Amino acid sequence: MDSLAQRRHTIRTFWEERVPLGMLSGTPDFLLTQVEQAYLLEHVPAGSRVLELGSGSGHTLIRLAQKRQCECVGLDYIPGMVQLAQAQVQAVGLSGQVRIMAHTLPALPEDLSPFDVVISNRCLNSLVSAEEQQQVIQGIPSLLKPGGLFLMLENTLDGLEATNRMRQAAGLDSIEEAWHSRFFRVAEVEAWQQPGFRIEHFAHVTSLYYFLSRVINASLCAQTGEALAYDARINQIAAALPQQVGDFGPVKAWHWRKQGQTA
Repeated sequence: MDSLAQRRHTIRTFWEERVPLGMLSGTPDFLLTQVEQAYLLEHVPAGSRVLELGSGSGHTLIRLAQKRQCECVGLDYIPGMVQLAQAQVQAVGLSGQVRIMAHTLPALPEDLSPFDVVISNRCLNSLVSAEEQQQVIQGIPSLLKPGGLFLMLENTLDGLEATNRMRQAAGLDSIEEAWHSRFFRVAEVEAWQQPGFRIEHFAHVTSLYYFLSRVINASLCAQTGEALAYDARINQIAAALPQQVGDFGPVKAWHWRKQGQTA
């Protein structure tokens, strides 16, 4: 088994072991998940036909169906996640509106009718190379209607480094890139634009939340000896505030638009 194949296997095993965590499988920081989902709910037009890459527990698609009346399809390559999401969808009575399917990236499905919106929330970070990430991104237009939107929320080294500079100034250790992820560089993503498929907007989705939770709250806890907790009051306040302050936090959002007129 070559090194990339071994890495794929190791990452897959990691996600398989996290299935019992359900909604917390992606991150134990549930407030961070809420910030990300709020961003998606704000930017996915009501009534859209939506595809999510890496749908996990299905919670994001369930919320889009309930809050934005979207017709949703989710793809995930972990069988346990697919089964969990299908059970969650059935439990809330949305089987006719949300469909969860097994699929493995970087290949994209060829048998689905086009979507108004494709979303990825830290899914592409789990691919093992820049080449695989680029392959998926540049293949997204095949899944979109003319004028369709790709909402890409992914971790970046740029945002992680900005956060760590502030942590170091506060006397805190740096946060390392997750071993099971390949964080993007903002510049490399920009270089992957192509004719007819361009980035129309870029946002620091979790900037204020990361600054207050990973720098200010972490610094206060270091001084007082209090244990860090994701549900700390300052984190709750941070999650409820507008996030476009500074360039902190690894998670960034790219709005990609496929050229053409919507129906």
